[in-house]
Amino acid sequence: RTEFKGQLAVTTLNPGAVNTPFIDRTTNDELRANYRPQFDVGMTPEYVAEAALFAVESRGKGIVSELTIRPDTRH
Repeated sequence: RTEFKGQLAVTTLNPGAVNTPFIDRTTNDELRANYRPQFDVGMTPEYVAEAALFAVESRGKGIVSELTIRPDTRH
């Protein structure tokens, strides 16, 4: 919108699996069984919130237009 030109920035946050009970809400047993292990080793909601806060607080230093984070599965 033109009245907000130069005042707003938009960030797209693309998190991978987050360890929440979200997947348990599905009634599809096969889907739940396939995705539950990924959610179990997923990032904490707090970690995703920290990433979002980083993007928001970067104003004046740079603009984070897109942030993709994934669980670290290297261990």
